[in-house]
Amino acid sequence: MWLAFVLSTGLAVAQQQAKGTASRTVHVYVLVTTTSGQPVTDLDVRDFSVWDNNAVEKKITSWRLIRMNSNRLPQMSLASAEPGSGQGRDVVAYELTFDGAIGTRPNEYHSLGVKIDRPKLNVLARQGYYAQP
Repeated sequence: MWLAFVLSTGLAVAQQQAKGTASRTVHVYVLVTTTSGQPVTDLDVRDFSVWDNNAVEKKITSWRLIRMNSNRLPQMSLASAEPGSGQGRDVVAYELTFDGAIGTRPNEYHSLGVKIDRPKLNVLARQGYYAQP
């Protein structure tokens, strides 16, 4: 009897995950500069909005301000973030984390939008991510 209960409970959890309630953690690095190219380091998590597939606003589960080498920033061009900037130097970036959807097929692409609730700031982030099943 106990074994039947344990097996049925495990099956219910597996069925819930199969119905699309599962998610995966997505990390996004965001460079924010003024119009003159100076890094902006005084933003709060409430200043950011993250959009998945241009339709669903995601809750940011964690965020932090970090210093990292520009070569580690995937799918971004620093030239558009800071005039005259080059690759291979230290930059200040925000790391945002949210729960992304699990893909329904291999290499399902999700477009990604990051917005800042302050005027006259340049925002640079990757354009999307691949959600895997």
